[in-house]
Amino acid sequence: MNDVVDQPAPTEDEVVTRPVERIIQQAYLFHWGLDVQIRNDAIDAYPDVNGMIVVDDNGVLECPTYHNLDHIQSVMTVVEKTIEEYDDGIDLFGLDDELDRWVEMNAHQFTPDELEKFISSGAWKDGLRLFAAGHDLGNLTHTRSLTQDGSLIFAEMYLEEGAEERSASIISELIDRNYPEGLQKEILKTYTKDLIMNSIYDTNGHAREEKQPMWEYIQLVDQIGSAYAIGSQYPRMVAGVINEFQRRGKILPRLRDYVLFIMEDINKLVPDRVSQSAYLIFFSSLSESSPILDISDEVLNEETDPRKHIPFLLSLTSSRP
Repeated sequence: MNDVVDQPAPTEDEVVTRPVERIIQQAYLFHWGLDVQIRNDAIDAYPDVNGMIVVDDNGVLECPTYHNLDHIQSVMTVVEKTIEEYDDGIDLFGLDDELDRWVEMNAHQFTPDELEKFISSGAWKDGLRLFAAGHDLGNLTHTRSLTQDGSLIFAEMYLEEGAEERSASIISELIDRNYPEGLQKEILKTYTKDLIMNSIYDTNGHAREEKQPMWEYIQLVDQIGSAYAIGSQYPRMVAGVINEFQRRGKILPRLRDYVLFIMEDINKLVPDRVSQSAYLIFFSSLSESSPILDISDEVLNEETDPRKHIPFLLSLTSSRP
């Protein structure tokens, strides 16, 4: 996967006609837009932009971030692979059971026939795609809605507090703007909102029954699967996490706390080692590059300002296939 800010904006020829694809395209454009804004700000404000470090990576001024288009596309990669395997009869993540739970939870507001139609038509798969494309839109903006002409007012930098609520609101508006009126649209909005709200970072490892339907799957996809799917860009992703954490004043003293979060998170989310192993095999199939980095214990355990490791992480990105 190439660094997204070096990619041109999608052309008019790439505009698609299915409502879900139009929304995905728009969400990608929103992320691309803030990525470019941050890159331009980094060039103007070197060596620091909006509280995040800017480094010279082989002659290119770079402000590594996490909530960017690379992350969104990596989440989409996991979702599409999940759907592909599900269509081939492999329900690794127990989605059928989770969909049954979701239908039961929403039986008070939609008729059984309408809910059955939503599931049997496969519309729930488009909801997964809309989650992947839109779950971090609220990180791009202070607002919960689009402008009248359908634009998004960007913040200076990625935001955290209340981001999921803003993401769900923006996706609901995009669905309203692109789908015909009817109960199926309302069901899709409710389902997609529930998926996005499940992405609030939470690795407490509560029993599945204590969480909303699809919670475990969404956490796994967003936190762990995406790190595998992003492939050779994983060290840059870690640098982006460090940068965003530091900007918010969330300081973890060791590089280990950032690099090895995958295994720590999956141990909390999925204590069962058999299921854990099956999920990791699935995630490993998404890219030839592993998120396991060859870094010495001395470097991993050094207690220092982790931003000093950002140039090192970018050099690892450049050296990976």
